Amino acid sequence: MGKEQELAVSAGGVVAGVVNTDPYTFMHDSYFGNGGYYSANYLVKHPRESAENYVNRQRVAYFLNYVKPCINAAVNPLFDDPPARTSALDDAYWTAFLKNVDGKNTSMDTFMKKAAKQAKIYGAMFIVVENYKDLPANKAQALAERKYPYLYTVKPQDVKEYALDKYGNLTLVRYDITYTEVVNMSKSDITESWTWTKEMWQVTRKGGTESGINSAGVVPVVPLLGAAVEDDMGDRLKPFSDFYQIARVNLAIYNACSELRERNRNQAFSVLVYQMSSDDPNPDNYASINIGTNNMLLYAGNNAPAFITPDNGPSEMLHTELKMLIEEIYRMADRAGVTGVQSQQSGIAKEWDNKTMMQSLSDFAQNCEETEQQIAVIFGNYIGKELGVNVQYSRNFGVVDISSELDKITDALSWAVGGKFDTAVKKKAAKMLLSDMDDEEIQAVIDDIDQQAVDANHAEPTNNAGDNGGVE
Repeated sequence: MGKEQELAVSAGGVVAGVVNTDPYTFMHDSYFGNGGYYSANYLVKHPRESAENYVNRQRVAYFLNYVKPCINAAVNPLFDDPPARTSALDDAYWTAFLKNVDGKNTSMDTFMKKAAKQAKIYGAMFIVVENYKDLPANKAQALAERKYPYLYTVKPQDVKEYALDKYGNLTLVRYDITYTEVVNMSKSDITESWTWTKEMWQVTRKGGTESGINSAGVVPVVPLLGAAVEDDMGDRLKPFSDFYQIARVNLAIYNACSELRERNRNQAFSVLVYQMSSDDPNPDNYASINIGTNNMLLYAGNNAPAFITPDNGPSEMLHTELKMLIEEIYRMADRAGVTGVQSQQSGIAKEWDNKTMMQSLSDFAQNCEETEQQIAVIFGNYIGKELGVNVQYSRNFGVVDISSELDKITDALSWAVGGKFDTAVKKKAAKMLLSDMDDEEIQAVIDDIDQQAVDANHAEPTNNAGDNGGVE
């Protein structure tokens, strides 16, 4: 290995440029800002760049993360209000399960929010509903010892094989899980390979293979997809993340920022040029002089000393490219109407942007609802009860521009339609203005508005003779 290769490797770099990573690792790095962004291996080495200069660029690289806020914006609004969950059967197991779904006191809300973000990052997440093999003799003991069905997630890259029937139902799934086992103060990583069918389960680990009857009666693995997938789009349960191309654009921004910073660091400062002595025009005599703001660039000629500055055209070109890439990220994320992009938009254009964003959020909310309801069915199969669970995620997404909405409300009341229309408009205004108050106080105001409408409907009309010209 030559000196340049040693320099690159010592700084965690690679001479050829970006390390080839699988899409799942790349998406993980793009969301969390680690991996190739932390080591700066995602910087592409220029063909004419020395290894030493490439290493220096890696040392001063910085990552502007646009993937994380885009993904968070596609998930967080679903959980601003807790999902409404109802069940036809009141069961102590199910009630306890919603408060502690994994044996680590994780609520269903927290678990689903984490799984939803992972589904957006990786394109899908697989939720396993497993039960204990040895159950206590009575329900009270099972509740006290937390011995009832529990959840854990499996990343799509760890799912090695699956099969679907003609209706799209899972009939087989095989995946690996890895954990750390500690014995006698020493730890070791253990990998288990699980296989589930509707009838059987099997697990292979260090020491042998174990199998048994699947008491759930169905494959107890529920895929949560990050977006709707068409049948002809390749792998139906392991699709690419919708944010993969956004992450690729973010990678381009990462490299463009490094190139712009490198140019500015090397050329942004003026250099003093100074005439060399005509008696000693040999440049070798001035080899020790470095070019910079504190030194001089010597030349042969008769011009007066002056400062020179490199042309800023290339920097402007990079800056324009960066601006374009950032705007494209927001457009691709369906967030152009709410991200503060500087280009002016008409009201209709904003409405279309918001409509697209709301539809995307609503579709994903439906995915989460169906996932939870499938979990409930499998849970009920384990305990031998049909729970009849229904889950409804809020569809009230986004940030409301209160000033704009109040203008609409004032305008609507000026139409003097009256009746139920005015009552509904007033109630909407009350909910908007009093959103920071307790629910009971808001409901009291709503009830008062309804009562005022009832009183107005039952009020006695006044009879004024002057209104009909005095005719009886």
